Amino acid sequence: MSHGNDEWGGSVLSERNKKKNRVTISAKISPEASEGWRNFCDQNGISVAAMLEIAGIQLANEDFPPKIEERRKMVGLAREIDRQRRDRRKS
Repeated sequence: MSHGNDEWGGSVLSERNKKKNRVTISAKISPEASEGWRNFCDQNGISVAAMLEIAGIQLANEDFPPKIEERRKMVGLAREIDRQRRDRRKS
């Protein structure tokens, strides 16, 4: 299965952005897990929310855990989500 921007990034996110549907998830995780999520996202210049969004899409497609190449694609798409959200706030 191809993981291009149109397949599980662009088309899914565009539809969600049009509707502005968002749900809140909450979880109590260990300090180590929290640090792991935050460090990974900080090192890749993305938000935890954007990474969770892309990981959730991957999980829905049953392509998890991702390979290194897939993780890089996920980070790229998470960056795009962050950019789109920042752009919406400016307008």
